[in-house]
Amino acid sequence: MRTILLGCICLFSLPFMLAFEAIESEPNEQAELNLQLKDEEIAFLFFDIPNGEATLIKTTEHSILVGTGSNDSIQALQKRLTKFHINHIDTIILPRFEDEYAGNTHALIERFHVRNVIVPAEGKEMALKEFDKEGVEISGWEEGGHDNLIPNLLVEVLPGIQTLTPNLSMDINFKGHHVLIASEANEHLEKKWLPSLNKINVLKVAEFGLSKEMSQSFLDIIDPQVAILFAKENSQPNPQILERMQETWIDTYQTRQNGTILIKANANDYKLITIHFKD
Repeated sequence: MRTILLGCICLFSLPFMLAFEAIESEPNEQAELNLQLKDEEIAFLFFDIPNGEATLIKTTEHSILVGTGSNDSIQALQKRLTKFHINHIDTIILPRFEDEYAGNTHALIERFHVRNVIVPAEGKEMALKEFDKEGVEISGWEEGGHDNLIPNLLVEVLPGIQTLTPNLSMDINFKGHHVLIASEANEHLEKKWLPSLNKINVLKVAEFGLSKEMSQSFLDIIDPQVAILFAKENSQPNPQILERMQETWIDTYQTRQNGTILIKANANDYKLITIHFKD
């Protein structure tokens, strides 16, 4: 990847004997970015779109998008996908159905030749009606289920709470690196999650960090090294949540401030890079 390094490289000691490397970069607007992935590597890209959530999981052969962002963020999302040479997306996972999570699904299915769409099991019938003309396969994930979407990537679907809006929270495990994609937050739910959670390397904070429901005790137990918050239009994260993460010594990144967050991992370690785009 051709980048200009703006920050110092810092090494930390992490669980699983992982090395964590933090780099800041500013890409040339005329250049494309090459992830330079090897066969045994994976990349998680948390995109800094103006409104909503979109996370790309990329290996040398597969591309999975978790969330598609809001409809008013389509140009920013497509620009970032293009910059990273993404021409095809195998699967879209919709953790929720609101615009901030699913607003660009139709456009991306057509543009990136998507074959599969995965939704919460409770929302499968809704998705079948919504995408019946798209020619994609619709799958509904049940809580407690496990799925090997691609080699070396195991997804465990965490328990949810019955609401009018279906939610999908996941523990994504790549060779011992755990990424928790949380889509809702409250202390009752945390108690249901803890028996199946290992120590978490990366926490994608639920509901844009707007809720103060994520407890200090939960953070202490899952002990993430990194927390990531997406941006919601006209909203700011709850100061109590930011304070709790700071007190727990969690490196916290907000896409609104830090740009796109790239986490690139192999079996032994992972590297975090922040990338700022000019929209």
